[in-house]
Amino acid sequence: VQMRNQTLHYDELIVATGVKPNYFGHNEWERYAPGIKTIQDALYMRLRIYNIFEMAERNKALKDEAPPLNFVVIGGGPAGVELSGALAELSRKVLKKDFRHIRPDKARIYLVEALDHILGGFPPELEKSALKSLARLGVEVKTGHRVTDIRGDRVMLQSPEGEKVIESQAVLWTAGVQASYSRELFLQADQLEFDRMGRIKVNPDLSVPGYENVYVVGDLAFVPREDGRPLPGVASVAIQEGAYAARAIMERYSGRKARPFRFFSKGRMAVIGRNAAVVELGPLKMSGFPAWLIWVFIHIAYLISFQNRLTVMLNWAWYYFRQKVSARIVFGCEDKDINHPVPKCPE
Repeated sequence: VQMRNQTLHYDELIVATGVKPNYFGHNEWERYAPGIKTIQDALYMRLRIYNIFEMAERNKALKDEAPPLNFVVIGGGPAGVELSGALAELSRKVLKKDFRHIRPDKARIYLVEALDHILGGFPPELEKSALKSLARLGVEVKTGHRVTDIRGDRVMLQSPEGEKVIESQAVLWTAGVQASYSRELFLQADQLEFDRMGRIKVNPDLSVPGYENVYVVGDLAFVPREDGRPLPGVASVAIQEGAYAARAIMERYSGRKARPFRFFSKGRMAVIGRNAAVVELGPLKMSGFPAWLIWVFIHIAYLISFQNRLTVMLNWAWYYFRQKVSARIVFGCEDKDINHPVPKCPE
């Protein structure tokens, strides 16, 4: 493996480089609507959101004209729903009393989805429950709205009613992903098969065709289901594939051939702010606070070691009852001028 500053030699290799945002041929939008796939992305957008509130407060104090407090989340999947709910709670609860001249609770949160529904793949009753939870938080859901252009201070949309414009300096992209540099990873990439999202079509044992000691797992792997569609890019798939790849390597060293990988679906979940979620676990479909408790329990249960589980559980309980006081702390790279796009935080 050739890395930036060194070369690594291996007997067995597992590749799990994940995904990056897919702008569907409009890579220029990344400058104005970054995705949130890395810690650096999250820290940068966190800083930018807080600075927008600070700038509005400063302009109001100086009686200058301030841009509208509009936040736009593009993509109505689980990530977009969770992010828009978090933004709504941040502005309406966490920051509500932190400013003297502006009212953060009056900020408008838009969730934009090109399809006519959100949470694709979830049962209709859970989608309706999610819409109600978002409405209670004040999120304005725009289904059937396709993004046509994104600039520094506005988002252009095409809806059934015609063209629309939303003025916003904080746009977040959760509308699509593609495999991270999958074609650049292998010297003989022309001999491999990729799907339209750049995922590598692997063997039934998750090994790469022509590389029996190289395994691809997670969002980078194209693993078909019985109907031919790929497995979804969710954590449960990656966890099971990673565990399988480890077992497959051990089986091969023991002189045995591993059985083909089979994914066991444990359901799906999406959290919608504080105290609300939607959960589908086999025939069980739940929403609201009980679903949120299940979401919390499952995320804690999958942590490694009892000490980590206990620490996270106590921290979450503390922040839950303290209304997330630490969310006010601002840190990250410097954002000198939030009137214009700025580079992401350096790695």
